Formats: sequence, structure tokens, C-alpha cells
Amino acid sequence: MHASRLTRLLLITTLTAGLALVAVACGDDETSSGNNGIAANNGNNGNNGNNGNNGNNGTNNGTNNGTNNGTNNGGGAEHADGAYRLNSMSMTKPEGPAALLNGIVGPAIQSGSIIIIVELTDYSATSGDATLMVTGDAGVDNGDGTYSWAEGAGTTAVSGSIDGSGNFASDTPADVLNFPITVGVGADAIELSLPVRKIDLSGAVSASGIAGGSLIGIITVEDAMAIEVPLGGNPPPTLDTILNTANIDADADGDGTLDGWALEASFTAETITLQ
Repeated sequence: MHASRLTRLLLITTLTAGLALVAVACGDDETSSGNNGIAANNGNNGNNGNNGNNGNNGTNNGTNNGTNNGTNNGGGAEHADGAYRLNSMSMTKPEGPAALLNGIVGPAIQSGSIIIIVELTDYSATSGDATLMVTGDAGVDNGDGTYSWAEGAGTTAVSGSIDGSGNFASDTPADVLNFPITVGVGADAIELSLPVRKIDLSGAVSASGIAGGSLIGIITVEDAMAIEVPLGGNPPPTLDTILNTANIDADADGDGTLDGWALEASFTAETITLQ
């Protein structure tokens, strides 16, 4: 009887110890799992941190690249503060009279007896598209390799824009550009001034000058009637009698009535020093 009770006590003690060991083991497993979970979380946090840093680096790189590219794309802009003399010009309008005008104006511009200057100033790229001011008017050769505005010219500039490749355009028309035209040679030469109103200028500027230039404006009937053309006759004919072979197709004062001829011309220009 005593032996049986002793045996049962030993069995109970053994089972209790076993259960305790199992409980401890399970606790260790849970602790390990917890620790593993913490370690995993820490690892994830580390990865997330790295990913965050990488993301930030990507953002910074994107920002820097964008900034650098924006700055670099200001390319043609380094020529946005400069002066340029037209060295060739070809009119396509007014249709018909353009051929006659090209025969007078084209060679005169190439030889330098007609001097038209385009100046680009006040370049700014602080916000949005790069901007600048555009001036186009008559000039004079100083005889020392430099040029100046003709008397009373070069006083009006209009706003414009320029892209990273140097393509520029005036945003609003300039009021007037006075073309100085010399007709005849020597003692028989006569100086004329042809006002072209509502001037729009555009082109591609580079270190050597302006390529692909475009000049668009209007010659009004009133201005043309005031210009005598020395082509013989008494009195000599006025410019409007020559331009009348083309249709009046432009409205210079915006009142809805056609009062002039559209002038369109392409040009090139060379870099100059403007005094």
C-alpha cells in the first residue's frame, strides 16, 4: 500500500516536472518568436529607413537634375543679352511689290547701306519660361567696327521669350520700326524712311548671330502716301501707288477697317558691338 502510494507520487512528480519543462520550452519558443518578431520588425524598419533614404535620394536627385537641367537648358540664353545687325532679308509680302522692295532693300542690307539692328536684353529665367526684351530699329555704322542706334531709334523695347535652344520671339508687337532706305547712288542718292508698324520679331540666336529670323509688320496706306519714291515723274510717285498692286489686307489700328499692307520677311543677322 505504501509502495503504491509512493509510485503514484513519483508519477505525479514526474508529470508535473514534464509539464513544467514543456511550459518553459513553450515560453522560450514564444520569447524567441517575440524576439524574432522584434528583430524582423527592426529589420523591416531598417529596410524602410533605407528605402526612405533611397526615396529621398531619388527626390533629391530628381530635384537637382531638374534644377541643373533647367539651368543648362538656359543654353541659347547666354546670347540673350546681345546686339545683331541684319545681313540678309527677303520679303514675301506684300505680294507683288515684294519683288520690287527686295530689289532695293535686299542688296542695301547686305552692303550695309541699310542698317537694321535687333537687340536682346534683360534676360531672366527666375520663373517659368525665360523672358527678355526685344528691340528692332534703324542703326548707324560708327566706322570703327561698332554700331549705334540711329537718331531717335532704339528707344522702344517689347517683352519676349526664349527657350533653351535660343529660339526667341517678341510677345507683343512693337509700335514702329523705321526702315532707312537709300535710293540711288552718290550725289543722286535719296534717303527715305519707311515706317513698318506692329512689328513682331522672332528667330534663333547663337554666338554667331540670328538664323531663321522672321519680321512681320504693317505698312499703312497713310505712311505710304507720305513717301515719295524717286522713280521719275513730276511729281514723283508715292509709295502707295506702287503697293496698290497688292490688296490692302491689314488693320494697323485695330478698328476693324483694313488700312495697310501686311509685310512679312525672313532675315539673318550677325553679332555686333552696339555702343
